[in-house]
Amino acid sequence: MSLLHDIQESVIDDKSSISPILLKVRLLAARLQSNVLETWVKHESEGYPTDAELPDYRILPVHYSGSFAGPFGSGVNNAQIPSYLIQHFAGEDWLTSKTRSSVAEIENLLGSASKSGTFQMSNSANLILLLNGKVFPEYSCMEVQGHVGKSQMSAILNSVRSKVLDLVIKIENELPQAADIGVGKPEKAVSKSDSDKISNISNSVIYSIHNTGASASIQLNVGVGKIDDFEKALVDAGIAQADAKELASIIKSEEPTGPTEPLGEKAQNWLIKNLSKAVSGVWKASTTVATTVITEAAIKYYGLK
Repeated sequence: MSLLHDIQESVIDDKSSISPILLKVRLLAARLQSNVLETWVKHESEGYPTDAELPDYRILPVHYSGSFAGPFGSGVNNAQIPSYLIQHFAGEDWLTSKTRSSVAEIENLLGSASKSGTFQMSNSANLILLLNGKVFPEYSCMEVQGHVGKSQMSAILNSVRSKVLDLVIKIENELPQAADIGVGKPEKAVSKSDSDKISNISNSVIYSIHNTGASASIQLNVGVGKIDDFEKALVDAGIAQADAKELASIIKSEEPTGPTEPLGEKAQNWLIKNLSKAVSGVWKASTTVATTVITEAAIKYYGLK
């Protein structure tokens, strides 16, 4: 049986663990020479580093409860804290949990969890200070606990399984010869165009980024002199927010090299230095798409055409 068909058979078996399936997908990604797919599988298998962008399905909503002490020995225990108050007094970042654990750790966590419908997070000391005296007037905040639903944790595993199935189906449809790949040494190397095709499929399925390569007509809503538009175009294309902001600052500070080269010297050096992030999977865009989007966005920002 081919590696591709083996993955298809395993992933539709609802009794199979997702962890060993990912090992097969990682081997397939290596055979197809797709850094985007291989990096995603590595992160799902080993956990996401703190500097890696998380897919949307790994950002889970958090609900809070707390204990409050009032005058004359009064108090309120295990009181639900509305999300509006958390956002208003502490900020929106507190409303979500970025789950970076490997799928094996999530599987183990779900397997050993109690029958409770939620996972309790650690006591949030900073949140206690931010909410003190504000949830209940004249009541001191003594303890705050965040909760993530078990069903939401399970949804991460379901999303990974579903994306693996979508990937192998689309890979076979777009690149039928991939079905000939076995576990042993590949008979011949994959072409650059086929490798890019697999990366595009991976970006589409995993991150919902759709592109057709440098030859595609990329429609970017960037107004002349609108640096915020420039930054947003890069982020929408899959370039990390911090990197997009850094490049936007450079673009704003210098002039283009000429009418046919929209990037100045600093911007060109920045691009050369940072394109490895597209190869490694830190950016959710291939090198071709990232380069094209940056160039087109700069052209529109400078009003060159």
